Amino acid sequence: MSRTDGFLLHHSLVVPQPGFNARTAFMDEDEYFAMPENAARVRMFADAYKEGKYVPNILVKVIGGVAYIRDGYTRKRGLNLAIAEGALIQKIFVTEMKGDDAEQALVVINGNNGAPVSVLSCAVQYQLLESWGWSIAEMARRSNVTPEAVRFALSLLDLPLPVKVMIQKNEVSATTALEQFNEHGNDVVEILAEAVKTAKAALPVKAADDSKSGEGEGANPAKKKRALVTKKHLKATAAPKMNKKMVTAMHTSLSGLTSRLDSITPSDDGQAFLMKLTSEDVALLRELAGKLPQLTPKGEEKNENQEELSLE
Repeated sequence: MSRTDGFLLHHSLVVPQPGFNARTAFMDEDEYFAMPENAARVRMFADAYKEGKYVPNILVKVIGGVAYIRDGYTRKRGLNLAIAEGALIQKIFVTEMKGDDAEQALVVINGNNGAPVSVLSCAVQYQLLESWGWSIAEMARRSNVTPEAVRFALSLLDLPLPVKVMIQKNEVSATTALEQFNEHGNDVVEILAEAVKTAKAALPVKAADDSKSGEGEGANPAKKKRALVTKKHLKATAAPKMNKKMVTAMHTSLSGLTSRLDSITPSDDGQAFLMKLTSEDVALLRELAGKLPQLTPKGEEKNENQEELSLE
C-alpha cells in the first residue's frame, strides 16, 4: 500500500459494506442501480475510468484491514463495469475516512463527490444521529439545512414502506407523499399506486421507452428528473369532513371524558382501566356513533355547514 493523494489499493480490496449504502435505502441495491439516472452515472464513471479521465477518490473506512466504501458506491460499480469491458486497471486511489460513525453519516448526507442524496436517504442518517443524541439544531447546522428540513426528512420515516419505495424511485415526490399520507392515512398506498399507474399510462411512447432503456432525460447524470406523479394524476378526493353538529357532539363527549381522567382506576394486573360513565356520557357517545356514517363521501363538494376538525 502506497500513499500520495490517498492510498493506492488493488481494486478488489475496495469493497461495499452490506446495508451501508444509504442511497439504496428501502430498495434492493440492484434495483436502485438499474434506475435510468443511476445506470447513466455508472456508465459515465465506467467511461471515465476506461479513458483515463479524473474520477474523485473513493472514500473508504479501513476496518480490520478491509477498505469498506463510505462514499463512492456508484464509482465502484463504474470501475467494475470498465474492468468487465476490458479496461486494464489494477489499482485505484482511495481516501481514508477520518472520524467516527457520526462523521460518516454526515458524509452521506452532504453527498460528497456524488449525485444529490434523496431526502429519505438523509432521513435514515438523521435517525442514526438522533439515536446518538444529536439535536435537530446540530444536525441542521452540520448538514447546511434548516431545522424544518431535518424534521420534514424524519417525518418521512413514518410513511408505509411501499410509499418510501415510490419516493426512492422518483415516482412520487416526498412532499406529495407526506401530504397524501397526512390526509388519507394508510390508504395512501393504494391512492399513490393508482396515481403512478395513471402517470405511466399517460407517458408518450418514446418517453416510456427511454425510461426503460436509460436514454432521454434520465440519462443525464447531472440533471435530476421531476417526480413522475403530479397533482393532476391524483384524483380530487377530500378527506372526510364533520359537520358542526358532529364536531360539537365530539367536543362535548371528549371534554366530559377527559375531565374525569383522574378518576380512572387500573385493574389488578394493570392491563385495563375503568372509568365510570354517566347516562349522559353514554347518550352522547351513542349519538356520535350514529352520526359517523354521515361523513361526507370523498369527492363531494364541501357544504357551507361543514368545517375542518382541528385537534390543536
